[in-house]
Amino acid sequence: MLDERRNGIGMAVVGGLVALFCGRRPFGLFGVVAAIASTAAIWGIVQVVSSQRSIATLNEHIDELNKEERRIAQEMEEE
Repeated sequence: MLDERRNGIGMAVVGGLVALFCGRRPFGLFGVVAAIASTAAIWGIVQVVSSQRSIATLNEHIDELNKEERRIAQEMEEE
């Protein structure tokens, strides 16, 4: 998950910089490159947000499992 988030950040940054550089001349090849770079930047942002939500969900599940483990351990001690 962390690698996916890092890749998304890189894609957003590089895509944004290339889009800014090539967007100054929005015609011809530079226009095509700027459009692709803009798409890559948006895709990177979506990837970062998605992986962050996945990490948060996994952390919630881990917390629930830890609570369950403590409850079971406490029940075992009482018996």
